[in-house]
Amino acid sequence: MAVRLNLSALRDRVGTDGDGGPRPFGTRPERYRDVATILVADDLDSIRRLFRYALQGHTMLEAATGEEALVLLVRHRPDVAFLDIMMDGLSGDQVCRAARSDPALAATRIVLMSAHARPEVDQHITEVGADVFLRKPFIISQLLALVA
Repeated sequence: MAVRLNLSALRDRVGTDGDGGPRPFGTRPERYRDVATILVADDLDSIRRLFRYALQGHTMLEAATGEEALVLLVRHRPDVAFLDIMMDGLSGDQVCRAARSDPALAATRIVLMSAHARPEVDQHITEVGADVFLRKPFIISQLLALVA
């Protein structure tokens, strides 16, 4: 069963300190200060750089190909994996299916990303075993919400 995420509701919450008050850009409320291990798999270095910037303070793993992503998933068992659907070699879909076949990776939240959203995206992410779909371009608060 895929986790449905209401990004509009999360976007409204992410910009506050949890009590409704504003907080400085790029900071997290105290309850989110735990360090997560995050895998970002995208063939574009600019996307990986954006994740590095947005998610400072977390342990970041980066892959430029699906094959690299799969190796890092198995080796490090990240808390969250952001996988671009369209990469050279193994696609994000294929990496997601492979990860979901490994019981050791059951707790990893998998987020598929693409600039090319299809109308049947909800059905697709369920079929491949992803938890969430993130359409590019995205905003930093969406990333923070998915890691929190």
